Amino acid sequence: MSYATANRGACHLQAEHDDFFEDPDWLFPEIGLDKTVDRLDMGKDKARMVKALGDFKALLDSLSVCMYAAWPEGGVRLQTIKDIVAAATGWDVDLTELMTVGERAFNLCRAFNVREGISRKDDVLPSRLMEPLSEGLYQGQSIPKDDLDRLLDYYYELRGWNRETGIPTRAKLNELGLGYVADALRV
Repeated sequence: MSYATANRGACHLQAEHDDFFEDPDWLFPEIGLDKTVDRLDMGKDKARMVKALGDFKALLDSLSVCMYAAWPEGGVRLQTIKDIVAAATGWDVDLTELMTVGERAFNLCRAFNVREGISRKDDVLPSRLMEPLSEGLYQGQSIPKDDLDRLLDYYYELRGWNRETGIPTRAKLNELGLGYVADALRV
């Protein structure tokens, strides 16, 4: 899911791998990641994790924080990042506001891509990754297109994007203070 929806293509720097979702040591209740999700799960919990982690990674990029220093790769947690932002700017932001910064950045990237012609048709995985595995622990496992499509529906709903097109809705962009972006996209 992360690879299908990353703003710069199937990028491992914009989200976590599915095995991350199974590790209870990497739960992050501060941003709503309060239970593990099996890597083979294709439901709403995975969509919720992918969205939250995408927003978190976009926040780190916006603040120029090295992702290897920040959780989950490093030990710096969101609370520490909040404290650093407050110390550097004098702003008294809370964790929800910081995550909204990440969500805003993620949606701006998506809007740029939409302007350049990206839509739901592009939120796919290479066909090779959709084929059943021929060997190993997950032999026979695959990601059926119907499952990916259903997961995209959940993900778009959480993101506030149009389920048919994958384009951020005017309501979502307005909520994020990006009405001018909605105007430019004519959504």
